[in-house]
Amino acid sequence: MNGWENFVRRIADMKYRINITGSNSKMLSSEIASTLGGRFVIMNIYPYSFSEYLIANNMTKNYLDVISTKDRADVQNQYNKYVTYGAFPELVEIRNKRAFLSSIYQTVYLGDIITRNKITNNFAIRLILKKIAESVTKPLSYNRLTNILKSSGMSIGKQTVINYVSYMTDSYLLFTLQNYAAKLVEKETSPKYYFMDTGLLGLMLLDCKSAQLENLVAIELMRRYGTENVYFFENNVEIDFYVPLDNLAIQVSMQVLDNIDTRKRETRAFVKLNNFIPNAKCILITNSEEAVIDCDGINIEVIPIWKWLLDN
Repeated sequence: MNGWENFVRRIADMKYRINITGSNSKMLSSEIASTLGGRFVIMNIYPYSFSEYLIANNMTKNYLDVISTKDRADVQNQYNKYVTYGAFPELVEIRNKRAFLSSIYQTVYLGDIITRNKITNNFAIRLILKKIAESVTKPLSYNRLTNILKSSGMSIGKQTVINYVSYMTDSYLLFTLQNYAAKLVEKETSPKYYFMDTGLLGLMLLDCKSAQLENLVAIELMRRYGTENVYFFENNVEIDFYVPLDNLAIQVSMQVLDNIDTRKRETRAFVKLNNFIPNAKCILITNSEEAVIDCDGINIEVIPIWKWLLDN
């Protein structure tokens, strides 16, 4: 309804408290924000955290202190469902989870992206989303996306690509993280993209366990710190996540302890990072492994993802 913000302001002036919900960040455009005149606070609501997910599944123990093999198996089993199908609250009660996820995706894709923005080139949107899904864990520039579309026979300019991607982030389908070590232009034009829910990412790819693991870490870091306080680090060394507020560096890998090459690659990255950012706290998040590693004087905590998610 046009002008709803004028009604809301009038009610707010009468000292009522109003909760306004919406699925698109453009709902609070600059014009609407100006009309409301500082009378509102924005709160982002995310899908379930892992602790919320366990509670929703009637698992209320303190699983950080699990002792029994059964408890550990139970929490690992719930985590596997959590990362595979995502964390939308309704999914807890639904058997056909993939079909429900598809309906959510279609609602966002067709409603909040295609219809809302009057897009006629559906194929370009689908191709961009597919490429972003394939590139989760790696930076992806607007120039790269534009060239991919051109190689598919579409004559689309970079500004149109930028607009399309912004529609995806406005709809809360995607969010971005910037390179802490990059200059301003590169920060803005070559970010990492992540899906707001790992289940939605799973719809886009066949083999995505590793991508879903890193995507889940990104979601949790965003939940804890906000996207404006979470980065990746790339400058002669690649670090998956860096949080300046806590001087926290995080690498993500399915497993490292039994794979010498992977272990060496992930741990040496922390050693290189120390040349740029001394004394960072180093965490290596894995699917299920746990250990403490010393690499050239750098103390690295290897922690399974489910335990890290619960350790708030």
